[in-house]
Amino acid sequence: MEFAYGTGQHAHDWASAFSNNSSHVYFDYGGCAGCIQEDPSPWTMEQVYYVAWGASAAFPFPEIYNQSGVKARQWQQLAIYGHREHGALMVFEATLTEQEACNQETHTPYACYAGTDQDPDAGWSQMWNCLNTKCDYDDHAAPDYLNQGIQWSSDIKYNPSP
Repeated sequence: MEFAYGTGQHAHDWASAFSNNSSHVYFDYGGCAGCIQEDPSPWTMEQVYYVAWGASAAFPFPEIYNQSGVKARQWQQLAIYGHREHGALMVFEATLTEQEACNQETHTPYACYAGTDQDPDAGWSQMWNCLNTKCDYDDHAAPDYLNQGIQWSSDIKYNPSP
């Protein structure tokens, strides 16, 4: 879920309804802007956490496309929040980048900003570091309770209309 596309309450309600009425899971791919300061305004940390992991059908699939490492640090903060407030370990199975989309930007109406064309290996490494050693962004050490492996990485590209 992306903060700009709706309210945290609407996303929470959708995640709750989906979880209560489906036997399927969903992957919350997106950002966690503001989560370092625990102020992802206009959403609350609890709404972000619920949509990403708290709902029974939710699995986080963090977009780690920024080369600075800030995106991985933001997701680390959400995982710390979840452990502190819910006593739960947020499990990250995969990361998502957008290098291929950036490589094809001349063929799409979307532009990639400088530093957002991170490759999948680098995005995966940044998230792994934030969960297991220290974040590349600001050297914030990972608490031991966050330590985990990440199995996969993925990358986005646009499918041009025929």
